[in-house]
Amino acid sequence: MQIRGIAIYSRSGEKRETRFKLDSLNVVTGASKTGKSALLDIVDFCWGRDECTVPRGEIRNGVSWFAVLFDRAGEGILVAGIIRARQVMTATKSILNAMSKPFPRRQPDSSRT
Repeated sequence: MQIRGIAIYSRSGEKRETRFKLDSLNVVTGASKTGKSALLDIVDFCWGRDECTVPRGEIRNGVSWFAVLFDRAGEGILVAGIIRARQVMTATKSILNAMSKPFPRRQPDSSRT
């Protein structure tokens, strides 16, 4: 299993994505305090950790949910962790067809989670 990408969704509805090249070593670079280390915490949380370890600050305070898109032999598996009003919800999971759009444009309907 490999990671295709990671997305964060802001409370205002904006989405930021980081894409990865499959079957390759991907190197993430950037200035200090721009969220590079948070990517590991996001994967850990979406993969099933009970609590979100992304440090409180600009990223976590402005985000409503995180998503990681995995690739398993061409099948896309989207795993999302939703954060509501200072409460951290356990990760919710859904499977996407590999041909579907990689990340949803918006946060899923919260009435279904």
